[in-house]
Amino acid sequence: MLNDFQRRGVLSEDDNVYRFSLPIFERWLSQDGLSVVPPDAVSEELASAIQAQEDAAFVRSEEVADLIRKWPTYQGRHVGSDEVRAWYQQVDGFRDQRLLFKLLQRLKFVSEAELRSRARTAYAQVREQLNDFVMKSLADRRKDEYFASLFAEENKIDVSNIVSQDKVAARLDAAADAEEPIAAVIVVDDIAATGRTFAKSIADFVVSTAHAFQRSETKLLCCALYATRSAAELILKQVRSLELMHVDFWVGEVIAASVSAFADESKLWSSSVRA
Repeated sequence: MLNDFQRRGVLSEDDNVYRFSLPIFERWLSQDGLSVVPPDAVSEELASAIQAQEDAAFVRSEEVADLIRKWPTYQGRHVGSDEVRAWYQQVDGFRDQRLLFKLLQRLKFVSEAELRSRARTAYAQVREQLNDFVMKSLADRRKDEYFASLFAEENKIDVSNIVSQDKVAARLDAAADAEEPIAAVIVVDDIAATGRTFAKSIADFVVSTAHAFQRSETKLLCCALYATRSAAELILKQVRSLELMHVDFWVGEVIAASVSAFADESKLWSSSVRA
C-alpha cells in the first residue's frame, strides 16, 4: 500500500521515511479517513504472494544433509549440518537464507592433488623462461610457507631456495657477490580473484628490490595456481608496465567467469533480481 501511494504521488519517501505530498490528506487520514479507506485487494494479494515465496525458499533439513554428504573433508574434518545452518542463518528471512545456501551449493573444494597439478602446470610455463640448469637434491621441507613449499616439492626445487619476501634482496646480493647469479625469483600465490592485491604486492616488491635484481640481472617470474581471466589480464598489464626489471606472470588454471557467483555469465541465479 505504501508503494502504491508513493507511485501515485500521494506519499514521498526519503531514507525510509514517508511523508504526505498533500498536507490536507494527511490531516484527513489521521482523523477520520483511516476508518473509511477500504482495504487494498491488490496489496493483500501481493503480500500473500510474497509470503508464499518466503515459505517456498525455506531450506529443508534434507537439502542440508544432501549438500554436506557431497563435501570432502576440510582441513582433516567433516563440516556438519549445524555449522552449515549457522552460516546461512546469519541473515533473517528464508529468501535471504536461500541465497546464501545457493552459494554453498556451488562451493568448490580444491584438493591437494589439484593444487599439485596446478603447481606443475604453472612451473612448466615458468621453466620456458629459464636456461637449462642442474636441479639440486631435495632436503627437508619448510612448513611455514605452504604454497611455496608445495610448489617447490612438486617441482623438485631445493628447499633452501624458499625464502620470505623480505630476504630476497639479501639473497640476490649474496649470490652476486659470490658470482653465482640466480636465474629467477619465482613468486607463488594460490589464487588471484580480482588481481588488485596481487598486482599491488608485485609492484611494491619490485620497487623495494629493484636494485638487487638489476645488479644480478635476475628475472622475476610470478604465478598464481588459479586466477580469473580479468585478474590475469590486470596483473599482466601491471607487471609489464614495470620497467625496472624483467618480470612476467603465468597462471596454473584460468577460472571461467561462469563459475563466479556474481559474474554476468554466472548460472547460479535465475535473474539479477533477488527472488
